Amino acid sequence: GVATEVGALPFTGHLLVGDKISHHAFMADVGQRRVEVDEVTANVVQIAGSPGINTTAHAHEDAFAETIRAAGIRLDSVIMPDNAFRPEDFAAAAGEIFERYPDADAISGTDLGAIYAVREGQRRGRRIPGDLSVVAYDGTYLTRLGPKVLTAVVQPLPALGQKAAEAIISLIRQAPLPSLEPLAMGFQTGETA
Repeated sequence: GVATEVGALPFTGHLLVGDKISHHAFMADVGQRRVEVDEVTANVVQIAGSPGINTTAHAHEDAFAETIRAAGIRLDSVIMPDNAFRPEDFAAAAGEIFERYPDADAISGTDLGAIYAVREGQRRGRRIPGDLSVVAYDGTYLTRLGPKVLTAVVQPLPALGQKAAEAIISLIRQAPLPSLEPLAMGFQTGETA
């Protein structure tokens, strides 16, 4: 698995950078998950998966929400419908964000959610970064295809694939499963936060 609780920490710290958010200090200890924020007046919106779909993504969404709220920052969510994975589904979610939360200071979501949030924010005249920060969660190649490289928490997809293959090989050989220790997340410094 991926250390989603730890992965949420640099994500939330980097998300809180922008002109509209006054002085902030962010600090996190991996073991204790401490967060310190001074004089923050921010509105963060998270694009979250449907609770009707059982997915591991809920673990990082929950850790993200807990970290933001523990810092005393307002967090709103736009919930994706069941089985909504098409680009037009993410475009609709981005539109909903700016209709419901036009004063959003920061948006987080999967790569496609973040891509469409940037697109919709720019369409509405928002400066990204500047008065709106956007951070993706997955960090796939999609985050590097647009006119701006997305700031992103990067899941270690090659290492996850290798672990999956090792587990299958072990099962085929009827050998003990390899270690399933959490894998470290990476961070892509982009141009959106």
